Amino acid sequence: MLTNPDCIKPFNHDNSALIAQADGLLDRAFGIGRRTKTSYRLREGERPVKGLSFGLYLDDEKTGSTLRAVISFWHLCIGEQGHRAVMLGPIAVEPHLQGTGLG
Repeated sequence: MLTNPDCIKPFNHDNSALIAQADGLLDRAFGIGRRTKTSYRLREGERPVKGLSFGLYLDDEKTGSTLRAVISFWHLCIGEQGHRAVMLGPIAVEPHLQGTGLG
């Protein structure tokens, strides 16, 4: 169980290095076909909700503090009327850490 809240940090979607790390994590957690899922198509052209994306960083002996989990909320439009909504996800945890209470 996670006992150190300092390892949860806001995730900056404008930082290309962080995006690359998160993309790798999402590929490992969901597979490389993840972008074909409906949830990804719903988010196309949308931006994450500012202040509602977080990364979980855990210390690693080889690499230091490493991104191990992510969670984001995204803006989206629903239906022909274009109703605005917020969608949770993706939530991803490194596969070897899944089931440990981090997600």
